[in-house]
Amino acid sequence: MCKKADQRFSVQTFDQQLYTIAQQIKWANPLEFPDHIIRLGGFHALSCFIASVGKLWGDGGLTDLFVDSGVYAAGTVDQMLSGKQFNRSVRGLTLVYEATMSLWLSSFFDWCGSNGHLENIPDEFWDSLQICYSSFSDDPPSFNLNITKFGSLF
Repeated sequence: MCKKADQRFSVQTFDQQLYTIAQQIKWANPLEFPDHIIRLGGFHALSCFIASVGKLWGDGGLTDLFVDSGVYAAGTVDQMLSGKQFNRSVRGLTLVYEATMSLWLSSFFDWCGSNGHLENIPDEFWDSLQICYSSFSDDPPSFNLNITKFGSLF
């Protein structure tokens, strides 16, 4: 089919079980399939990525963070960080990301305030922050605190 389309490479995407079989066939017959590119499907690639995150950071405190915070039970966390509970893994890792970014931004603003750099932050940043907040807020008018006074809180 690729030769008829005048393409050199043929790209096939498989789920995890078929991917391993196709890859073994390609490795066993390298001269017959030199121009075939075998890809793992998106869902299974993300599951493998989540399992990699779990392997790297699970014993580094990520498991304790999920369990000790009361967000997930220990058995659930083990399944999540092995890539088995995909939706829960994505939600849990998103929560960790959001909490980490919140702490990082808070520390950044604390540092700016203690070093007198808040006035150096352009007004466009504060405007963008307000727009971003209102796009996620159910009740944007409640954000009616004056954004220029926001810096004085730090």
